[in-house]
Amino acid sequence: MSPHVTSALNHRINVILTGDACYDKSSNAVADVPNQRLHLNAGLSKASWAIYGFPDVVAEAAPFQIRVQLFGSAPKQYYIGIADYQYQAWQWASVDAPTGDDYYDIPSEYQPVSPNEKLYAVVVAWDNQYPTLASVTLNRKVVYPAYGLCFGPYLNGLDPNHKDIVPPEQISSLLETVAPYCEWVRTHGATHGLEYVPAVAKSLGLSVAAACWLGNYPSDPGANESEIISVIALGQSGDVDFIIVGTEVLLRRDLTPDELIAIMQRVKAETGLPVTTNDTWYELMRNPDVMAECDIILANFYSFWEPYWHDGDGGVPVEKAMQALNYNYQNLCDAVGNKPVIVGEVGWPSDGDPNGLAIPSPENAAFFFLNFASWARANDVPYFSFEAFDEAWKASYEPSNVGDHWGLWTEDSVLKPGMMRVFNGETMADNWSYIVSGDPVIEFTSVPPYGSFDDLVGMTSGVNPLDYRVVVYVYVGGWWTKPTFAQPLTAIRWDGTWECDITTGGADETATEIAAYVVPNGYDPPPCNGDAVLPAELGDNSVAHTEVTRP
Repeated sequence: MSPHVTSALNHRINVILTGDACYDKSSNAVADVPNQRLHLNAGLSKASWAIYGFPDVVAEAAPFQIRVQLFGSAPKQYYIGIADYQYQAWQWASVDAPTGDDYYDIPSEYQPVSPNEKLYAVVVAWDNQYPTLASVTLNRKVVYPAYGLCFGPYLNGLDPNHKDIVPPEQISSLLETVAPYCEWVRTHGATHGLEYVPAVAKSLGLSVAAACWLGNYPSDPGANESEIISVIALGQSGDVDFIIVGTEVLLRRDLTPDELIAIMQRVKAETGLPVTTNDTWYELMRNPDVMAECDIILANFYSFWEPYWHDGDGGVPVEKAMQALNYNYQNLCDAVGNKPVIVGEVGWPSDGDPNGLAIPSPENAAFFFLNFASWARANDVPYFSFEAFDEAWKASYEPSNVGDHWGLWTEDSVLKPGMMRVFNGETMADNWSYIVSGDPVIEFTSVPPYGSFDDLVGMTSGVNPLDYRVVVYVYVGGWWTKPTFAQPLTAIRWDGTWECDITTGGADETATEIAAYVVPNGYDPPPCNGDAVLPAELGDNSVAHTEVTRP
């Protein structure tokens, strides 16, 4: 900004805040009111000011974008910026000379702090030029938009289990809130108002994954068919990019795999769009026939709910959540081959009761979102964050009192503390990759007593769990492969723990010796079917082994 304009700004500071008769309409201006300006003499020039105060915008951290539109002809030369009152003074950010009706960036280092917590847009002109505001728009500038958000609009007392219908205007308002922050939205149903989502989202420049909700409804046998018909119509409308047939249907056991596959085939035949289903990563791994039918693998990853084996039944602590998620994601990718894998749901609750060492809190929710987004960006992983808004209706349907606390925004559309760090483009260092240290080691941490049918539990170290497996043999009158000939390898979990069922036939509970070897993933271990000795090649192809004798 030139020294001349700086002088005018300084002169305005004194006049505005010390003169009782100063003409300042910023406190009560509205966007469509003309003559929002005042005139001041500064040196040899006459500076004119158009001011607009944002009544509903508090002074929060930048970056911002500002857009001004003027009545009539714009001055030949003028500047725009954002200001706020602080300690009897104006602070300015990003004074620019516009060339057209565009948005202009406010520097990221600008963080206005004002006693009245209001922001003001100011247009400056001089030498008998008079700007008059027609409208002003202030946007939070999103440096990094999330790939996608799970969009659930059942707010303001609405509950899908009561068959409530979401008003179109509510859907439009909520989508307008999140549109600058993401590239995709996905739904979880196709009726009761959700059929409005694709068209509105498309009008805002978003890509859309539309879902039909499927369940087991003996009292309402037509519910699934209504959803299917609606999602097919949406797929034929041109407003949908791919279709999701059911969410966690396999997890809830609402449909059999064959029933689900039949619906997927029908939807694909009638729309011609890519079709998938959405379920937890482990349910998809258990159902390879379903994955074979999917054009896209859409898997849910919730470290908050998934067992942390060092703590029994509780979830994974937030500082280790991404290490667990990265391991599970990589295993799923290995299982599906060349098909694209999208994270269908992922998140961390901001309130509620702990699940073991998984603690819900605003701080942990923000940390997880930043940690996850950093991982996704580093590994080029598409995803849908669960979810856009807190939905109060979920409080009655989910354990640990966390159901209504998964949103990035509150139910009042306020972005939660710390979430803006992701949209500002901030990332954190890799804490998800497994770091190998020390020599390969395998040990038994829980050996079932003689006669027990409990599983064998162990721990490995010095190897990457993604790259190695455990092969187990038991001695019952000879050596036998465990758990089965068809499944001779046991996976090592992300934290180095592993568990093997060693009582899968015969009199296995009477085994007197147990042996375990750490072998490369992909190695085909020699089968043992009552052999007198273990094959010598196991020693040549393993990196560690251990044995135990039971009385």
